[in-house]
Amino acid sequence: MSKSFTTRFYLIGKKDKNGASFKDALTSIFQRGNPGARHYQLAQGYICRLERLDLLEAGYISGSMTRLRHTDFPSEITDAGSVELNVSGPIGNSIVFRFREKDHTLAIQYDPRIISPGRFISYIEGFLSKEMFSMTPKLDADALQRFRDSPLKKIQIKVASPTELGNVDAPMQAVATSFSQLGQAYEAPIITLEMSMGHNKGGLGQATKLMAEGFLTLIGMNDGVDVRTIKAMSEDIDGNEPINLIDQVLSVKEDVVLRSNNPDDIYDDCLSHLKMVLDHHA
Repeated sequence: MSKSFTTRFYLIGKKDKNGASFKDALTSIFQRGNPGARHYQLAQGYICRLERLDLLEAGYISGSMTRLRHTDFPSEITDAGSVELNVSGPIGNSIVFRFREKDHTLAIQYDPRIISPGRFISYIEGFLSKEMFSMTPKLDADALQRFRDSPLKKIQIKVASPTELGNVDAPMQAVATSFSQLGQAYEAPIITLEMSMGHNKGGLGQATKLMAEGFLTLIGMNDGVDVRTIKAMSEDIDGNEPINLIDQVLSVKEDVVLRSNNPDDIYDDCLSHLKMVLDHHA
């Protein structure tokens, strides 16, 4: 069996140059005891824990995070129909991560339904009761350069929770203000913006590309801001379908073959894939 696996990359920095390293922070949490001693409630009904931590490989930190569920369990599916899952709970889903110390790069399984990258950092800081780390998305340099070099004919951006954008860079201000005002005025939870040259010659201005790059850097950074879609159409793209800029520039999405449903097997298979992806990411 296989599953779709999305990897995203982030640069981890220290907010205090004299503060604990990423490795020390994770080690401090892991040494609290068994997994049950590592629970932390990020929000109502949102409990996470550092499940695994592997420090044996020099220069790398690997592990997994689990989100616990106490209610709303899935059903067991039989030929006769669906029945109650025969467990008392809680149950959980996990994501894997791998950190390369030499360039402070975090590769993390991206599944915000379980734990978003931002919540992963919030877990560490909440558990240790202090702000410690900055987190910046790492964009694929080659894909980003192709986007910058190609004349831009159309851009589409879809944002949920548009009233929570906060302070943004200058190229994004006009769009961010529009999103926020529309969200407040019409109580719209999701807003889509599209700009296009239509049948006119030429391309959208450079500020449009800078604006799109700005929204890319918001993804996964703030759970109050949900950038759902960034699609772009350039003159050098074959066909009429715009590319998904998020997948092109921010993510690596591939299928992973899983040996079984055993949690240890799933962790080993997913981590093996993550190691390969990180090795190919400069």
